[in-house]
Amino acid sequence: MWAALRYLGKRGVGEQIEQSCQLAVKFATLLKDGGCEVLNDVVLNQVLVAFKDDDMTQKVIEAVQEEGVCWCGGTIWKNKKAMRISVCSWATRPEDVEMSAHSIIATFQRLLTDTHEACLSASPETNNIQPEPGIHQTHHRVRMRDGEHMLGGETGLSSGRVVIQFQSDGG
Repeated sequence: MWAALRYLGKRGVGEQIEQSCQLAVKFATLLKDGGCEVLNDVVLNQVLVAFKDDDMTQKVIEAVQEEGVCWCGGTIWKNKKAMRISVCSWATRPEDVEMSAHSIIATFQRLLTDTHEACLSASPETNNIQPEPGIHQTHHRVRMRDGEHMLGGETGLSSGRVVIQFQSDGG
């Protein structure tokens, strides 16, 4: 800190902090516009992001780290798995934030597509869905739209009611 103050002065350090905070807000805006869930109010240089559920969030973090465009770690925020983005380098430019945000969004969308295709290709036998006791299970695939995602499931009949059971990790 002493070296930064000595080199940049109080005004220069203040400008650096302000730039990091502005870039964090840009990061959050891009990610939110791209369909990601921003968990925190971005008032400093930290952005916390979640992707569908804890499992998907972990997968996105690992894939982003492996890709190497940027490095974001994981954390827990209010009992929810999150990606932690910290904008803290004097060398970070708006173009870097845009490239990183687009990479994170593309990774998330790719993983959603992979999960979606795996769900649709699974047969009822591989879904390990067990009917409730007393329900006569039929083997009809059900597909419902939830925003941009397809959900798959099984139907069953008992006493004139329809039961739809969904895979917890389907998507």
